[in-house]
Amino acid sequence: MTDTGSGGGGGAESQGGAGARRVLLAEDDLVNGGMLREILVSAGYHVAWARDGEEALAFIAPDPPDLFVLDLMMPKIDGFEVCARLKGDVGTRHIPVLVITAIADQASRIRAIELGADDYIVKPVDRVEVITRARALIRTKLLNDEVQAQLRSVKRLEEIKRHLVQFLVHDLQNPLTAVMANVQIAQREALRGHTEALGPSLDDALTCSRRMHELLQSLLDVERLEEGRLQVRMEPVDVVQVVESVLADQRGTAAEGSVALTVEIGDPVTVTGDQGLLRRVLANLVGNAIRFAPENSTVRIRVSSHRGRAIIAVTDEGPGVPRAIRNRIFERYHQAGSARERGGAGLGLTFCKLVVEAHGGQIWVQNDREEVTGATFLVGLPLQAGR
Repeated sequence: MTDTGSGGGGGAESQGGAGARRVLLAEDDLVNGGMLREILVSAGYHVAWARDGEEALAFIAPDPPDLFVLDLMMPKIDGFEVCARLKGDVGTRHIPVLVITAIADQASRIRAIELGADDYIVKPVDRVEVITRARALIRTKLLNDEVQAQLRSVKRLEEIKRHLVQFLVHDLQNPLTAVMANVQIAQREALRGHTEALGPSLDDALTCSRRMHELLQSLLDVERLEEGRLQVRMEPVDVVQVVESVLADQRGTAAEGSVALTVEIGDPVTVTGDQGLLRRVLANLVGNAIRFAPENSTVRIRVSSHRGRAIIAVTDEGPGVPRAIRNRIFERYHQAGSARERGGAGLGLTFCKLVVEAHGGQIWVQNDREEVTGATFLVGLPLQAGR
């Protein structure tokens, strides 16, 4: 195998900052091979030269080229078989094949085309013709690559849309059902004249309505954060004060699930950021921890500082997060398995990640023990300058 860099000819496909396009030349004759290599290098291509069909196929497997220039009469595996294997493999069928051979009969030409060859030149060759046809085939491949990339992008958007629908149905179904049930109870009690019984049902309906509003607001905010349209107001934020405010709101929910909340505060810490957004981040993390915590367990919140950063840690005693998905759990609409999936935190953690990163911080998750028991979500934020 001979590997030759691009020459000074500078063909169109070698421009644009992406480097020279790569050509694999399969030719057993040293004279013809050297001549074809020189022509292709002079046109600005990076040329690898295989001396037989077996070597050519071995070279293609790890790193497919942009064009295959193929002789038909070669030892070990002839060009017809090489072409058939290339075009029969989904991983290489997109590579254009330019046959350059001394075989001039029509039957061989037809056979090569039927096997998938994209063009056919009979030796002796003309320099301009070889370069022109090579450029045309590579240009067609690049256009096809672009179309395939666009198709993958469309499929990805369709997948995101599907996940969005699943997410909204999953996370809105429970609070919507609760709203309907409580409104029906209130309506029934009102008809009976039991107005004193309306309060709890209406309170529950209002709580569930607020939950749905928060979900939809998070959805809109994720879009704005990703597109840079959500304004982040930067001001001094007392982290301890935010933590205490969130815990005051969450104690009722924790009590309903028989979950205790504890907080450990180190030195007071102040960061620069948007207090409203940071409060929603912490509310998401604490709310998730309560949701996944088993009865009669404890959710712990710790605030400290380390090397110029405020560190907020929220720990539960729930099912934990498997190592394999710890990075993906912050992706949009991703939901972990088992109990984490039932929690429906697919968008909330994405919101948390985007907000924290907008503040120059980091968010990550770890388990207290590697047997996947108890998860700790940590947020690191730069301390206010001078602190």
